[in-house]
This record gives sequence, C-alpha cells and structure tokens, in this order.
Amino acid sequence: MKFCMVIDDSDVIRKVGKRLIERLSMVALDAANAGEALEKCRVERPDYVLVDRNLPGDDTHDLIRALKALDEDGTMNVIYCITENDTKSIVSAFSAGADDYLLKPLDLTSLATKIQNIEALRELDLSEPEPWANVQTA
Repeated sequence: MKFCMVIDDSDVIRKVGKRLIERLSMVALDAANAGEALEKCRVERPDYVLVDRNLPGDDTHDLIRALKALDEDGTMNVIYCITENDTKSIVSAFSAGADDYLLKPLDLTSLATKIQNIEALRELDLSEPEPWANVQTA
C-alpha cells in the first residue's frame, strides 16, 4: 500500500487532500507545518508528499530539501502545490528536489495524473542512451 502526505496549514486543504488520496487507494497522512511533516516522514516514509508553497513560518524549499535528505532509497516523491503558475517558484522547487508541481485547488484527476506520470518515469530505464544519441548528421 502506498502512503501520501499532505502538508498544508489549511485544515480544509488537508481534509480535501486526504479524501482525494484515499480515493486513489492510498493511505493518507497530513501535517500542518514543516516540523510536524518531517517528524511524521521520519516514521512513515510516504511515497508521495504534497507540499504547499505557502507554509507560514517555514521555507518550503528548505522543507523539500529536508524531505529529500530523509529519502535514503529515492522513493519519496515531492509534489509542490501552488495556487498560480509562477515559473520562478516552480523552478526553485525543482532545484530543491521537487519531482513535479500541482496547481490548486486539488482535484482527483490532476492528482492521479501527476502520480501516474511519476510512476511511469520511475519505470523507465534511463541508464540506456536514447537511440538517437549517436546518430551522425551530414
């Protein structure tokens, strides 16, 4: 069984997120801030973590780095959750270690698609060079 954690200071967002996660047949966890999230992640080791961009008093990018540092086997996937398509913030999140991003409000189709895409990428054997990598051009 897969585990997914929602980290958001909003009780409503956490509640909605947990319901969506459960509809995807995963165990839903939640945390209201970075400290609580890191404490729970040390014990539970979720497969997916949905991280809100605006956690009061916490630097979300530092949280993403800390989550990735806990991920010894490389199986924790961080999805950065934002309310607007802010390219600079998204790039910063990717630089910190986020695996993908998701626009709020959270919905079942978008969340399921992000998780399916991450799973599909994990199944690819990226150690082999692409077939066109050694093609000579005239």
